[in-house]
Amino acid sequence: MHFTHNIHFGSTSSRFCITFRYKHVCMTNYRSYPFPYHILKYIEKHTLIGVRAGRNRQKFVEVWMVVVNNRVFARSWGQAPLGWYTEFLTDPMGAIRCGDDIIQVAGFIPPDADKIQQAVSNAYLSKYDYGENSFYANGITDAAREKTTLEFLPIKIDAP
Repeated sequence: MHFTHNIHFGSTSSRFCITFRYKHVCMTNYRSYPFPYHILKYIEKHTLIGVRAGRNRQKFVEVWMVVVNNRVFARSWGQAPLGWYTEFLTDPMGAIRCGDDIIQVAGFIPPDADKIQQAVSNAYLSKYDYGENSFYANGITDAAREKTTLEFLPIKIDAP
């Protein structure tokens, strides 16, 4: 899977490019910025976070998310053909819901996926490996599901 991106935090640049499975998507008039502190803390504290994939969906699906070095990640359990993960591979635009806050995001395969996987797996185990969640916490860290790791960046739409 090929991945490239060009993101400028807090700059005047408004070009965001991602390539997934040989499909190149460039979005102009979008700008990325770091997640606000209270959103990172919400994700760290709560087990289920709402995610809405693509631009045409209305419904949020609750998924497990983790924070690693102030970066936000999620993995797909089942990779359903019409699921949130597959939709993000087709259209990287979406949103996450943290309580009353809805944050517009781009979801993409992390550029350093090979280096960050162990830290993401450790974060999943630290957050979710208890009680009846243990089976799923250990499953979400297996090699097949590591390949479904997506990173989320908040984005803002700039005026054209």
